[in-house]
Amino acid sequence: MRKYIILNLVLFVSVFTSSGQTFKQVLNKMNNKLTEASPLHFNTKYNLYRDEKAKVIFQSYDGQFQKSSQNEIYMKIDNTEFINSKKSSLKVNHTQKAILVTDPQPFTIGEFDMGKLADFCKVKSFKDFKSYWELVLEPTAFSGLNYSSIVVWINKDYTLKRQVFFYNTGIDLSSDYRKQDITHPRLEIHYSNYNQKVPDIIKLGGGFFVSFTKANKAVPSNKYKSYEIIDRRTVR
Repeated sequence: MRKYIILNLVLFVSVFTSSGQTFKQVLNKMNNKLTEASPLHFNTKYNLYRDEKAKVIFQSYDGQFQKSSQNEIYMKIDNTEFINSKKSSLKVNHTQKAILVTDPQPFTIGEFDMGKLADFCKVKSFKDFKSYWELVLEPTAFSGLNYSSIVVWINKDYTLKRQVFFYNTGIDLSSDYRKQDITHPRLEIHYSNYNQKVPDIIKLGGGFFVSFTKANKAVPSNKYKSYEIIDRRTVR
């Protein structure tokens, strides 16, 4: 079966108020939690539904995010793992048995940066519930985004709880390449198991997947010796 889940983990800054707090204040506290110099771990679950009202999951992936106190990052989404350490940045595709090696990237919260849709969405509502806030966004007419609306739940400890993306363009969900099955799916992303345990895989750095010779050549570790290395570092 083809894989259809498209990851879009970006939100929007608003100045709507709720119980004395603006969403911008909530957003800033979320960003502080993501960027503070302490370990962070949470799990993600990506559930794709055939349409906006479907109850049965069409396709589902598990994911994981880990950050060290030095802001080194590890992410896993289905069969792909990412690690950004002080020495290198890796993308490990287990389906293709390939490891892409690039220069280490400057620390950024990237796709968890809540400000990326600021120029593309308007806020329909921002509501305060007992244990979370609910934010409903609507992309503007010329945003280029493929959603009719985005709903976000934010826990009262300033962590993400859930996101829902309603697609406004047809996507072919057919598993038969000879036929089409066009629908307007719904993607739900659930976040759980927040903690500050030290991420073992980051402590190992890229060495869990690759090692570097004295000549600074990247070679796969014994566990991944059958994987192809694609080395695109500019500094060696």
